[in-house]
This record gives sequence, C-alpha cells and structure tokens, in this order.
Amino acid sequence: MVELVEGSNFFLIEALAQEIAKVCTRDERVVQVEVTVDKPAALRFARSVAVEISRKRKDLWPPSISE
Repeated sequence: MVELVEGSNFFLIEALAQEIAKVCTRDERVVQVEVTVDKPAALRFARSVAVEISRKRKDLWPPSISE
C-alpha cells in the first residue's frame, strides 16, 4: 500500500481510496474492505479532509460471473 500511495498520481482522495480497495480485494480471501484516506492540511481552515469507503469483493474485482 505504501508503494501504491507514494507512487500514485491521483488528484482525488476518492480515486485513491477506490484503487486501494481494488488492490485489497484482488486477494480472494478478502470479502469486504473499509478504506479511509485522510489528507491533513488539504484545506486552509480545516485540520484535514478525509473519505471513507466500504466495498465488497463482488463490487470491485473481478466482476461476478452472475452479474
């Protein structure tokens, strides 16, 4: 995850959170993942900006055969 985040070029923390969730669910043992991305000092009058997503394996990778 550290390599993914440090090497990323995402403009939105939502896109980064989605990519982290995809990487996690590529492991077939992972059924569900919750990802929080926090960017301190992103806005001048806020301590931080964050996004939290929850994804199930069937929602991300690979597409379900039944869908």
